[in-house]
Amino acid sequence: HRPDQLDESERFSPEDAVREVSRSGGRAHALADYDAVGGLVQAEARPGDLVVAFSNGPFGGVVARLAEAL
Repeated sequence: HRPDQLDESERFSPEDAVREVSRSGGRAHALADYDAVGGLVQAEARPGDLVVAFSNGPFGGVVARLAEAL
């Protein structure tokens, strides 16, 4: 289904996902800007951290940018 074919209550919400992760004691961020993703990773990632990126498309090369930031 395309997002516009789903009821709004059934659509994925990055903000809701961040809230759920936070409630369980984890850390998560929903960022609207590709450059902000690399900046956040550079600022906060430490040796041994696991950085996971979920993407259903190229999104401005954000995964490659993450790899460069690390």
